[in-house]
Amino acid sequence: MSPLFWYAGIFAPATVLIPIVCALSNYRDIDQAQKLALLYLLVAGCTNVAAAMLAFSNRNNLFLLHLYTAVEFALLSAYFMLLIKQHYFRFVALPLVAFFFLFCLYNAFNLQTVTRFNSYPRSAEAVLLPTYGLYYLYTNIGNHQTKRRNRPHYWMVIGIIIYFTSSLIQFSFSNIFTVSLSKDVRLWLWTFHTSMVIIMYIFFAKAYLSYPDER
Repeated sequence: MSPLFWYAGIFAPATVLIPIVCALSNYRDIDQAQKLALLYLLVAGCTNVAAAMLAFSNRNNLFLLHLYTAVEFALLSAYFMLLIKQHYFRFVALPLVAFFFLFCLYNAFNLQTVTRFNSYPRSAEAVLLPTYGLYYLYTNIGNHQTKRRNRPHYWMVIGIIIYFTSSLIQFSFSNIFTVSLSKDVRLWLWTFHTSMVIIMYIFFAKAYLSYPDER
């Protein structure tokens, strides 16, 4: 196996332990939104382990991604609902969570089977979550009264925006790339994608570590 495979398939997913350890070390100081984000990280970590075990046994693991996508969107949407205080945002985001879950189910059984990459839900998620993040920054970053208290969340939200926006093309055209690009090119794309995952985890870790000192 090439070094890139070990980097993208083992090292990058394992870096989820960095923000998890940071969160647990400061668990008493973090707020409810960051505890919910910790749950998201734990789900991601468990999914990564299960996916790696299936991959090393030469079994298709994409069915996990179908399930994980629905859970990921629900958890991160709930995170933003705790951050964004405007009532109308909850009225929009909550029905979207339910609709997205149903869309994931419909996609898995009717459009893109559980053995294929779920590009439709993943690309939709890569548009919606950064939109939530940008809206949060727009409505809060200029508020000097809450700026210091929300600083850890700025790190976390920026990490989410960077990861999902950088992954939009990968998510949208993954099934096309599988049949049209060489294995080496796909590995480089996968490596770039997992590097963005690492960056998001680093931003999460910074958010957890900044909480006691910068609150």
